[in-house]
Amino acid sequence: MAGWSTPRTWVVDEVVTASMLNSHLRDLLLILGAGARVYHNAAQDIPHATWTSLAFNSERYDPDGFHSNVTNNSRFMVPAGFPGRYDLWAGWQWAGNSNGSRHARFLLNQTSVIAQQWYAFSGGGSPTVSEGTLSGNFPLGAVGDFVEIQVYQSSGVALAINSAPYFSAEFSIQGRGGLLG
Repeated sequence: MAGWSTPRTWVVDEVVTASMLNSHLRDLLLILGAGARVYHNAAQDIPHATWTSLAFNSERYDPDGFHSNVTNNSRFMVPAGFPGRYDLWAGWQWAGNSNGSRHARFLLNQTSVIAQQWYAFSGGGSPTVSEGTLSGNFPLGAVGDFVEIQVYQSSGVALAINSAPYFSAEFSIQGRGGLLG
């Protein structure tokens, strides 16, 4: 697969070859379906008042090589042949604590915040356990671009991102239309 190519304009009586179908149909459809979903199978402590990238050591699927469970396991990295627009989604559950606030953001290449969400708690009683999600559609235009989900909390103590069946931290990337080439 060579990556994204400009869609072909077919003409009347043109002889269609396998090579043309591969480069102008099959390969483009493969890119549109590119993606991965990962999770963490253990709790992760988040220090007080520190932006922290969530780690993901297990994969639900990653046929296109966006993620490594070992090297930089907090990242989705755009592999060769897959520059484009992607839906990103992350979900997690904080351990019980009603003090302070909770925040989340997608960070592109460790420098640019491309989405952010803030959760403020007044303290006192509720919520004791809180879930968070963050999502959006973003251009990731260069091979090697990478994105991470970072969280922040101000409870006054280290606070865990829980790991339990159906409540572990999850992160997904899925190719969408408008791919770049």
